Amino acid sequence: MPAKHLSIARGSLLAIIALFAGACAAADSSNAGSPTRVKWQCTEQPATLVVVNAKGELASETRAAKNPDPVPLHAIKIAPTASGPGMPARVISTDQDLLAPAATWLPGNSVTSDNGALRLDLADRHAFLASNQFGNQTLFRRFDCATAGKEAPVHYRCGADFDLWISFRAAGDDAQESDSSKQATSNDSAIIQYPGGQIALPRARSGSGARYARADSSLWIKGDAARFSLAGGEEHRCQIDD
Repeated sequence: MPAKHLSIARGSLLAIIALFAGACAAADSSNAGSPTRVKWQCTEQPATLVVVNAKGELASETRAAKNPDPVPLHAIKIAPTASGPGMPARVISTDQDLLAPAATWLPGNSVTSDNGALRLDLADRHAFLASNQFGNQTLFRRFDCATAGKEAPVHYRCGADFDLWISFRAAGDDAQESDSSKQATSNDSAIIQYPGGQIALPRARSGSGARYARADSSLWIKGDAARFSLAGGEEHRCQIDD
């Protein structure tokens, strides 16, 4: 769609960012009763591209959502017993753009990445992401979120830079049924999202636990533990973190 030109000084870009993210309700002064983790399924909405020209004027246009599929998004307090105006946290997702290994959980209603690019509004269940495109262009992405249900993938943590998100599917069932290995034993395939890709593995014979394999790739789950190897590569030892 045609760009909408705005005669606003360059310094007003911060105001545009604040308006895009939305005004928050006043934050609580304490962390009493605050959860230690939120688990969402989020759907991206149309994005807004803001461009600053040589005269310091702003132009904006609407862009299609970068990722049309719902994605899991978790915010986790790293030190839930800590006190103070903000607690250290991290944000994880299958969307690499939404990862924030260093974030701050502010009392009451928001989580913000330490680089300022990502913000979660816990009260209204929205996520906002700002990314610099070409120096004078910033893309603002918005995600509408809801509490994750049984269909959401299960998260496994395998190390500082490697996470798995696993869904399970029964034969002939289009709906995904996610849970730990108690449910895995009754499903015929596992859909595994890993950094950089996704693979579906059929159920395979196993002496204990639940095993899924095809060619040189395999997933084995028992209790809260999992082992995953891709195309005969390194075996990742993982623990459920959900």
